[in-house]
Amino acid sequence: MSSGGGGGWMLWILTGAQDDGQLYPDYDGYRVVYPSDTATVLAEQAGEFGGDGGDGIPPTKPGIPVASAVASAVASAVASAVTSDGVTLTWTASTDNVAVTGYTVVSVSGTTETEVTTSKTNSVTLTGLDAGTSYTFAVIVTDEAGNRSTRSGTVTITTMTGTTGNCSANYTIVNSWQGGFQADVTIKNTGTATIAGWTLGRTFPNGQTVKSLWNGTVTTSGATVTVTDAGWNGTIAPGGTGAFGFTSTWTGTNSAPSTFTLDGATCAMDPP
Repeated sequence: MSSGGGGGWMLWILTGAQDDGQLYPDYDGYRVVYPSDTATVLAEQAGEFGGDGGDGIPPTKPGIPVASAVASAVASAVASAVTSDGVTLTWTASTDNVAVTGYTVVSVSGTTETEVTTSKTNSVTLTGLDAGTSYTFAVIVTDEAGNRSTRSGTVTITTMTGTTGNCSANYTIVNSWQGGFQADVTIKNTGTATIAGWTLGRTFPNGQTVKSLWNGTVTTSGATVTVTDAGWNGTIAPGGTGAFGFTSTWTGTNSAPSTFTLDGATCAMDPP
């Protein structure tokens, strides 16, 4: 390697044996490399010619993971990012000079990292967590050569408490006529974390049947009615509310549902 013009270096790359073991200016296999590129070029050449650690450049640091809602198995439904036993995490993807091969999600406690799972993409859904428990997670990236990135920043989430959710529900009949009625349902986020997508379930006690519904998507199975958000109203901040309305038929008795569940957890009932 010798000094080159223009602030660069003359990097001589030996591509074949010569009788006297010397390099000559007219010998094939050299190019000018600027100082900022020297490490990359040397790493490339080490890989090309079988040197140890052919790729010594680690991937970039991944973004801090965040709890994000994802599409659920129910058409048009959105699953909450944090449940009583799991969480869906996403993060900004990393880049690498060759290729990123995978992400490792770790739980962090002080200076201790414990591997939780791996993922080929920049998103993962964790299950089997304990209800009402705080967890701290971070992400590490590796490339094809096994180089490890700097660990991402951490995110701390608290799973829901299981049988009782961080929610309350208000059910109000706003109009009624022979054989039919109109009702409004308001969901309140009573927790400290934002609800990112919701699925509300209830069971009608007297065989009522939903005929139309707005500000949500409805599915029914016998007396059980499940309503998912409409997308634009899926995010409910702490202390905030979401609402939908519907019309339904009834015969003889029209009692209100006694229980509502939000993403499987029971909501407290607000007075009408």
